[in-house]
Amino acid sequence: QVGTLSVDTAHNKVYFSEVRSSKKKSEVEHLKIYTADIVKDKRLTKPELLPFNADTFSVMHPSVTPDGSTIFFASNQGGEKWKMDIYVAHKVAGGWTTPTPLEGAVNTELNEVFPYGASKDHLFFSSNGHTGYGGLDIYESYLVDGKWTKPVNLKSPINSEFDDFGICFRNEEQGYFSS
Repeated sequence: QVGTLSVDTAHNKVYFSEVRSSKKKSEVEHLKIYTADIVKDKRLTKPELLPFNADTFSVMHPSVTPDGSTIFFASNQGGEKWKMDIYVAHKVAGGWTTPTPLEGAVNTELNEVFPYGASKDHLFFSSNGHTGYGGLDIYESYLVDGKWTKPVNLKSPINSEFDDFGICFRNEEQGYFSS
């Protein structure tokens, strides 16, 4: 099952999360993030796992910034099975830095998921841990002096009493989200 897809147009790559079903019903299935190159005729090369995947936790909802330098994703690697936080890694020669949870006010005791990195210091995400309308709401935060600012709720008509998530932008004035 393939989930969230993020396209790095600067480097002709795609990133996506996927869970590959185990043949053993007793095995826990964890989502992992894969990458593939976009090649001739807009076909994809064979997907490869990113280095920060593991068999003991999930990593999902990748979002690569437009310049391809930063990837945000959700993960439960903090130890709690159902609690998701947003992590960030930066592209360096030969790969990615070790992912770290966002510093500052973004992650809560509940869930932060579906990040969208408008840039390396401008983030949209969904959460049920910040004050909102109910369920998951979409928030915006900025990286200032190494810490993420207090998230701002995007309010109605974007947020509702239902789950609102997966925001992404086509340009500065148009975008999409799920509700």
